[in-house]
Amino acid sequence: MAANGDFIGQLCHIEAAEEGGQRFNVNGSNAQRRTFQNLLLMCYEHHVVTNDTSIYDVAAMRKIKSTHEEKYSNVVAKIQQSSNTDIENGAPILIKRHLDTGTQKESRYHGLAVRQATPALATFEFECTYGGSASSKILNHTEIFTKIDPVNFEVGDTVTIIADLHLYDEQYLFSPLTIKEPLRIACITKQGKKAIIELEFDGYKVEQRL
Repeated sequence: MAANGDFIGQLCHIEAAEEGGQRFNVNGSNAQRRTFQNLLLMCYEHHVVTNDTSIYDVAAMRKIKSTHEEKYSNVVAKIQQSSNTDIENGAPILIKRHLDTGTQKESRYHGLAVRQATPALATFEFECTYGGSASSKILNHTEIFTKIDPVNFEVGDTVTIIADLHLYDEQYLFSPLTIKEPLRIACITKQGKKAIIELEFDGYKVEQRL
């Protein structure tokens, strides 16, 4: 927590929100993965460290959570209330379904010169599995992530985020030891409430932080 009372930590999943993430439980449900009992408040640096599941398995993460909550029970209660409020307000949850890397699709039908002059893109396709957004805007890493489409979506819709492939690879593939801030997207939920969702990219894997 910052000196002014703002929360600057991140919520880490004990069991990952989607398949391919750390400590994913195939027997769990999406609803269980969103519960406060499966979330742990951490700073960004330590959040990344816990990706090492040989050290931080489910038991270790639950021990950290219980110790953490005993020490900061009043803060945890506020975080739980905030987390529950976001869900009640319909903050969107996005799950990556597909990735397309290569030149812009429109240029693939042209000659080599056109294709070489066209920036390569990484097109991430997500499914909105909960909530929705009446308006969405990328807040950071805008030199890499250039577009979210559509900006207005609801459960069942496909949401596309486009990135410059060259810059993306430099940041997320070729610099594996660099600590990277999540992609932050500001949303206005269908209930008219403000929410910010965070997407953490690791190579070509993506996980939303709740």
